[in-house]
Amino acid sequence: MPLFTVLALVGCASKPPSSVSKTTVPLDRVYDSEYMKDSVEKGKLTITRDTGFFYRGCAHDIYLNNKKALNIKNGETITLNLEPKEYLVRLEVSTAICRKADVTTSDEVTLRKGDHKEYRIIVATTNTAQVRLVRMK
Repeated sequence: MPLFTVLALVGCASKPPSSVSKTTVPLDRVYDSEYMKDSVEKGKLTITRDTGFFYRGCAHDIYLNNKKALNIKNGETITLNLEPKEYLVRLEVSTAICRKADVTTSDEVTLRKGDHKEYRIIVATTNTAQVRLVRMK
């Protein structure tokens, strides 16, 4: 297998950011300050965007019940504090040049008081980029 092919395959795989390289989504890209107010009466929803060379410059919008909640980029993470109820978590590609990706975008989750649910945004590549929102716990 040519070295270029091996490097291309390795460079296209996404992986979770290490605890050292992971950065928090800046507050100016979280669109409701209530999401950042911690309370024992709420549940937590953590979303982490994988790192990787392929699709590195693409940003993603996260919607909660069809309301734009935040914008997340390569290697970032955020923990939202949410009222206990059912949520539709939806992912959209927000960068115009990246819109050709195959995006599987949503999941339903029920948060209860004290729950902590976690999601990863994974980029897989075959013939096209496939962006997935995957529940981890």
